[in-house]
Amino acid sequence: SMTLKLNGSSSGYTAIDATAAAGNNTLTLPTQTGTIRTTGTSGAILAVKQTVYSGQTTESLDQGAFGAARCSISHAAASGSNKLLIEGIYHLGLHSGNMRLGLGLFVGGSIYAAATGDASGSKTRLTASTWSYATSFGVVPVTFKYLLSSPSTSSTTYDMRAWQGDNSTRTLYVNYEKDSTDHNYHQVCISTLTLTEIAG
Repeated sequence: SMTLKLNGSSSGYTAIDATAAAGNNTLTLPTQTGTIRTTGTSGAILAVKQTVYSGQTTESLDQGAFGAARCSISHAAASGSNKLLIEGIYHLGLHSGNMRLGLGLFVGGSIYAAATGDASGSKTRLTASTWSYATSFGVVPVTFKYLLSSPSTSSTTYDMRAWQGDNSTRTLYVNYEKDSTDHNYHQVCISTLTLTEIAG
């Protein structure tokens, strides 16, 4: 094998080695002037993961309660100095009462406080919320985008959980309308969670 050494302008050098390969490979360099980005370059994308929930289900939630973990992603960051861009969309419908709906970002099984509103008495701290007049014909999206700093380098679960704030136990309809029939003017949706690791 051969090592290519690029001498520094004043001292030192950078060595370029090819890994063992079964065949012949070609590395084509751009014609523009620029800087080669590596996995250690700040802002480089190191990993992208997404989980999709495309089913239709219901959740019975008490006032002010969170539902089951949905769209879970397990991830171990390459470095604690990196950042995780976490984006989610949750489609929800509520049959009766005011549609005071929301979601929480959970990390390692617990609500991630830094991704919620500041504490204010007995109010529920949420990552995102929405409101709509209750109807059995409709689904509303609850969305969020959060940049998490100092992620764990151990495998950690990230998920989102629905919340409802009506003054009674209510049934939430995930990804569909309660009173939908088999017609093209009704809808079924997906809910997704996306995690992108970015070099710090």
